[in-house]
Amino acid sequence: MLGIPRNYANEGRSAEQVEEWHRQREGVMIKKIMEKKRDTESFIVICGFDHLKPLTELLGEACGGCGVRGLSTA
Repeated sequence: MLGIPRNYANEGRSAEQVEEWHRQREGVMIKKIMEKKRDTESFIVICGFDHLKPLTELLGEACGGCGVRGLSTA
């Protein structure tokens, strides 16, 4: 457990604290993604907008490239 409170991004925390917790969670996400994907060439990761850029960069480094498809509910 990382010790990150539920709903941390919406509870009046400082922007710096929220960003730190985002980065911690993204580290765990990448670890889990890499464990699950094994030798798979293609896979889909669904994440929130706040995590899109950092996860794209981390996956690009880990996998040698990463494509992004955005969705909108507008």
